[in-house]
Amino acid sequence: MSIKIEQTAIRKVKEEGMLIRDVAEQLGVSTRQVYTWVTSSKTLSGKSAGSTTATQLKLVDLESEVRQLKRDLKQKAANQSAQEIQEVDTSYCDARYIQALCG
Repeated sequence: MSIKIEQTAIRKVKEEGMLIRDVAEQLGVSTRQVYTWVTSSKTLSGKSAGSTTATQLKLVDLESEVRQLKRDLKQKAANQSAQEIQEVDTSYCDARYIQALCG
């Protein structure tokens, strides 16, 4: 990534008070990337986050966690559906039934 994009992102969050997700969308980068840039700039400058920025950063973390939990739930649901398909009762599928289906 260009250092200019990084500096623009940091300025928009810190000085203009924009939300990290809005900055990320506007610049065409990930929310996580903007979060990393902003937190790194605070570490390097020795400044702590203001309450608004700290809240924004916490929000980014929570949004990320929600996305991960949704992915986990979808995966568990898919696994459960696959398991249910495997557990279907096939005892009715005797030779006569199959022959009748296949002609």
